[in-house]
Order: sequence, then structure tokens, then C-alpha cells
Amino acid sequence: MTAKLQQPLEKGVSESLVMGISMDAYLQSGETITAVSASTSSPSGLTISGSTYNASSETFFGNTVTAGRAILFTCSGGTAGVEYTVYFECTTSTSDTKDVKAIIKVTAANGV
Repeated sequence: MTAKLQQPLEKGVSESLVMGISMDAYLQSGETITAVSASTSSPSGLTISGSTYNASSETFFGNTVTAGRAILFTCSGGTAGVEYTVYFECTTSTSDTKDVKAIIKVTAANGV
């Protein structure tokens, strides 16, 4: 089963951002992420780099996620008005492999 985010992430066309995805809903109690890889985005044009997991607690939309339970990556490029699909693969402390699908919407300057 592929974990799919409920709503798209957003970035401005000229921004280069570190983004994060909480995996709390998809991991068992005590299970942590031990490795992350990302495939290319579709369509092409969005750059995803530095895919890893959080080494310390992170806060996403007011919710704190403990270490090892979120995906972090740098996102840059893209075309305003385009939604990109990005797939990540996570290996966990229980030797499971989890697939994650994220939608990233690129907006013009100032989120328009």
C-alpha cells in the first residue's frame, strides 16, 4: 500500500525549500525510518534532493513528530500552476519498505 498525503504541499516557483512529511499515521508504535530514497517527479522539472529522515523532533502544521518518523527533503524548481507527483521509498527499523506518494503544487510568487 502506498501512503498518500491528504492534501498537496506547496512551494513558490522561485523557492528552494526543505519540506517534510510526517509518517506517524503509517508507522507502528516504536517503528522508525532508517533510510529514504526518492524517485524522480512527474512531470519532470521539479528537483528533489537530500531525501532523509528527521534525526530530531520536527513540527509540521502544529504537530510535533518524534525523531525517525518523518521524511525530509529539499524541493526546488518547477513551473507555476503545475502539480508534481513525487514518490519516496522508506526502509524502517522493522525492515519494512513503505512507499509514499506526495503531490507538490508549484505556485507563482506570493502563493498566487
